Order: sequence, then C-alpha cells, then structure tokens
Amino acid sequence: MRFMLRSPSCDSPAQDCQMLNEPTLNKQHQSRQVLSNQVDIHPDLLSITKRHCDHPYQKPISNSQRIAYEKARMLWTQQGCPDTILDIGCGTGLSTRFLARCHPHVLVIGIDPSSHRLSKSIHDTPNVLFIRARAEEFWLQMAQDNWRPIGMTFFYPNPWPKKKHIKRRWHAHPIWPQIQRWQCPMLLRTNWEIYAREWHFVCEALSVPAKFSRFQPIQPITRFEAKYQASGHTLFQVSTDHEDILKLASTVL
Repeated sequence: MRFMLRSPSCDSPAQDCQMLNEPTLNKQHQSRQVLSNQVDIHPDLLSITKRHCDHPYQKPISNSQRIAYEKARMLWTQQGCPDTILDIGCGTGLSTRFLARCHPHVLVIGIDPSSHRLSKSIHDTPNVLFIRARAEEFWLQMAQDNWRPIGMTFFYPNPWPKKKHIKRRWHAHPIWPQIQRWQCPMLLRTNWEIYAREWHFVCEALSVPAKFSRFQPIQPITRFEAKYQASGHTLFQVSTDHEDILKLASTVL
C-alpha cells in the first residue's frame, strides 16, 4: 500500500476545528521565531552521519519500553497486522487523529514520551493508538520484529537550536541511518529553516530522495502549526517519496 496523506474535510470535533482554524492570536500568545547561534547546516553533520552509519545504534531496551511496545504490538496483531503509520512526538494527538481519518484502514500510532501531553488526547478514533514511549527504543523493537511502518510523520519536533545540541536533533541521532534503511516515506514539518535543510542534507547523504519546500497549511493539523501560522512564521517541510506524501493538506509555495 502506498502512503498518501490525503486532505479530508474538517470532520473533527467542533472544538478541534475551531482551535485549528483560529485566524489570529493575542499578542501575549504570539510565538517567537527560533533563535540560534547556528546560521547554516552544522559543519559536523556529515561526519556525525558517517559515524552513525559505521556504528549501528544498539542501546539496551528498558523494561518500561518493552511493555509499551508490547501493548502496541498486541493491538496490531489483534487487528490482523494492518499497515501502520507512526506519528512521532504526537503531543496531545490532534495530528494522529487527523492521519487516522485520512487512512481509516491503517493503524495510526501516536508516540510521545510525555504522559502529561498524552493525558490530553481524545480517544474517539478506532484506528488510533497512543503510546507513551521513546521513539528510538520503539523503532529498535519494530526492527527486531520486522514490523515496518508505511509512513512516519514528525510535526514540529523540538529543534534543539543551540549549535552544541546538534546530536539531540532527530536527523543527527545514532539510530537515524537504520531508520532510513526502511525506505519508509517520512514527512517533517518545522518553523526553523536550518532544521529542515539539515534533515534534507542527511537524506541526500544517505541517498534517500527527498524534497524541501516552504508551505502554507490550508488546514493546520497541530496546535503548533496553528500558532506558528497565526504568528506569521514561514513553515518548512521535507518529504521523502514526495509524489505521494505531499498530498497532505498544504499548498506548496
């Protein structure tokens, strides 16, 4: 099955639609632009990527992470092992539910390490599962079981903008080359251009076709997206397998 993020009509609960389509924010709620002492792609990014390729990530998996993974795997098995989309860093789950409505026959798993954020999620979509987990340990266990998602989304991850924090960004994580070998379509959205350009740079370094673009969302699908758009931020996305994945509710500039 091809991973095509389609744009459905706004059939989410009323409070979701009202929140996500809010045209303006009060001044005290205006979101500031990302501030960083880094002005371009990090000079060490290529060497970091090469090192991660030469030394596969092998972090021991904690018991709590095994339990979280088994919960997801059990549901996946009970549903007949359907195609799966992972929404990484899903927060309160608005984007997860959006994806599930786009793909009613796919299991959409929202993964977030914060129980506080997940406690605010709404469980009104049958093909959604929210899991409190660290994505890197979840991925390792999926790889061990040969469970491959058909798509992954990363909506406005923490950009870790300080130059010294480069290794905390997803595309500089030790597990990143292993995940890219899945040849799984991915979509990143961010309001920091350097983060998006670094993501695209690593894709190219790993010979993964990717497309970098600026965009304006027609229908914001996360609180961050709504806030950044209302604050006048330029938004960026990087997609792999872009002929399909750019079907998400957006207008590419």
